[in-house]
Amino acid sequence: MRIETRDIIAVFTNRGARLKSWRLKHYFDQKHQPQELLETDELPTQPLPFTRANLLRQAFRFLGERYGWGHDYQGRDCSGFVSEVYRSMGVQLPRNTSDAELRAMADRGGVAGIIFWPYLRTDTQPMAIDLVRHIEHAIDVCGEDHVGLGSDTAVTPVVRDAAFEKDNREAVADMVAQGVFEKGRPADLYMFIPDLNRVDRYAVLAGMLSARGHSDARIAKILGGNFARVMTEVWG
Repeated sequence: MRIETRDIIAVFTNRGARLKSWRLKHYFDQKHQPQELLETDELPTQPLPFTRANLLRQAFRFLGERYGWGHDYQGRDCSGFVSEVYRSMGVQLPRNTSDAELRAMADRGGVAGIIFWPYLRTDTQPMAIDLVRHIEHAIDVCGEDHVGLGSDTAVTPVVRDAAFEKDNREAVADMVAQGVFEKGRPADLYMFIPDLNRVDRYAVLAGMLSARGHSDARIAKILGGNFARVMTEVWG
């Protein structure tokens, strides 16, 4: 049996999920796109009512817009897209998640993916131990069944040659200027965790968690078991 993309989306939305992708044209075939969702008027000056229809309508305003990682190319990245859609309805979404939001997510059976980005700290370069501490904090807040990894980094190690270092410094300076990162962050701040910039990063992370007393069963959940469980519950 063939499952249409729109049917998969319906499963998630019926369970209360929110669509979170800048490239919504991949979710629907052209013939299934309601015309009223393709309007490209300016953002409203007054907040719209917070409804599912308005969420989709505002999201489709950005149909075809170029993706801009860190807001490059005068575009938006994933978080910028979601924030702007919700802001049109008067909802301010902070980049980081609060403990209350983690608990609410767990209450609905979800899983939080801990990112590998510089947001793990507000001062210096995050390292593997910072990631471990965030994982442990999330476990304390919402339980081991609701914590996973959402690295938002490449699978392969980053080659830190001269060209990369130059480009990285320029990117960091630009994001500090835009307010994405706080002023005073290191000029050579990396978007990945340096001591996990290796092909066996997840084995290293598992070893660190094990050394701190976490069971093999818990580590297996964090490294993918929890996400696999949720996907199985949703898709069967």
